[in-house]
Parts: sequence; C-alpha cells; structure tokens
Amino acid sequence: MSTGFRITTLQHLVRVMEHRGSVVCPSLFCWSKPRPAAFILQLPGRVIHRLLHAGLFFYDRPRPAKPKTP
Repeated sequence: MSTGFRITTLQHLVRVMEHRGSVVCPSLFCWSKPRPAAFILQLPGRVIHRLLHAGLFFYDRPRPAKPKTP
C-alpha cells in the first residue's frame, strides 16, 4: 500500500476531499483500506479525532508501470 503525506488537521482532510482523494489509517486494522475522504468527514468527531491521532494518511493509488517501447 502506498501512502502519501500525513493528514494532521480537518483542513487537510477537506482539501483531500475536494480533490476526490482517499485516506488510510494503517495503524488501525479496520481503517487500513482506502476510504474516500468525504466518507471520513461524515463520521462523528470522536472517530475523526481518533483517526487523526493514530495517523491518517493520504492514499496514493499505485500506478501501473508503463511498458518500455523499443
């Protein structure tokens, strides 16, 4: 799984949502799969706080390698 920068504030999370990005929280098993940032913002504040404290990261989808052309 490829992770990008760490999200530390709600403002960062809103910015990821505006760009239709996904986030992961690798330290918590049930949140280790990529989830849309818009979904995370709909959760109760207590859950969002726990995710931010545990380490919420921007999910950078792995891109397939381009084949080399001769």
